[in-house]
Amino acid sequence: MFNAVSQEPAGEIYRQSQEWRRRDMGTLVAELRKKTPLRSGLTQRRAADLLDFLMGPESYGALVLDAGWTQRQGVTWTAETLGSQLFG
Repeated sequence: MFNAVSQEPAGEIYRQSQEWRRRDMGTLVAELRKKTPLRSGLTQRRAADLLDFLMGPESYGALVLDAGWTQRQGVTWTAETLGSQLFG
């Protein structure tokens, strides 16, 4: 997606929204850590990376739009995967 808009004025908007998303994933991990410790050896940064990737529009699009999963299947798999990856 980024390559498609990188040279257009929309590219800066896209970059900024990605930065905000990334920051917010770090905030979300910090809040989650208050309730449940992260899996042993998992840093807050790596947990934010996982959230960003697995909850991103590209992942959703690949599973639901491209592969034909139902929305429920995509959400369930993402939640289970994040649960095991973040909290063990």
